[in-house]
Amino acid sequence: MKYEESDNLTKEELFEQIKGKCKSRANRNFYFGLFWLLLIIVLLVWKAITNYPYEVKDTLFLIENAVIACLVGWLVIYSYRYKKIFDRLDTPDELLYWYEKKLRKGRIFVIVFFIVFYAAIILREYIGESLNSDSLIRLIVLLAVLVILVPILVSGGVVLGRDMKTIEQLRQLIDKE
Repeated sequence: MKYEESDNLTKEELFEQIKGKCKSRANRNFYFGLFWLLLIIVLLVWKAITNYPYEVKDTLFLIENAVIACLVGWLVIYSYRYKKIFDRLDTPDELLYWYEKKLRKGRIFVIVFFIVFYAAIILREYIGESLNSDSLIRLIVLLAVLVILVPILVSGGVVLGRDMKTIEQLRQLIDKE
């Protein structure tokens, strides 16, 4: 629906439309996260079965994916909780509060995910090996990307245009009341 068409809607209709979009996104996030969680668990089980005499790199891989599985599990549980909250929301204030809270939790997830991911890459790549010039360059590039990503995510992250539009529409609804 275009922005001009949303001007013709009443406050309640516009609120229900925004609420429906948010619920649809929450459903999609829940099922997407559930898919990735199951995929990671299958990968962990397969890796644990096929590589039984574990080396250090295998153990680090298993630990890394177990931590990532816990993170994704937390995200799935939070998405499920967020999805269930929509039935109780009656005002744009409440919806805006929960929507912004969901965005904050998403940023926290992304920050922790990248830290775990990069730490695992660094540990797997450099554990028990001496650093040569190629591996040192890769390490510096990885750290530079991490140094660039963390401040961006902490300061508000990359907020999608649709999220900004939803927040703007909710704030306009709140101002109209």
